[in-house]
Amino acid sequence: EGAKEYVLPVQNLTENKIKEFKLQKNQAQFKPQTLNPKNEYKVKVEAVDQYGRKSSDATFVKLDVPQESNIQAPKLKGIKIKSNE
Repeated sequence: EGAKEYVLPVQNLTENKIKEFKLQKNQAQFKPQTLNPKNEYKVKVEAVDQYGRKSSDATFVKLDVPQESNIQAPKLKGIKIKSNE
C-alpha cells in the first residue's frame, strides 16, 4: 500500500534533535520557520507505513535555511505627510 506519512527529523550539526516534521503522503514541501538561519542543520526523510513502522537506511542531508525572509514589506497607500513649515 505504501507510506501513510513521512517524518522529517531535523538535527543541528552536533547531533541534537531540534524538531520533527510530519507530512502526509501527498505533501511536497514543508516550511521550517522555527529554525534559526544562523545555524546549520541536517534532515532525513523516513517513510511510515500504516502500522507505524519507519523505513530504514534514511540518510541525513544538509538543510539550507534562507538568511532572508520572502515576506515583502507592506505597501502604504493614501498616506499624506504634513510639513511643519
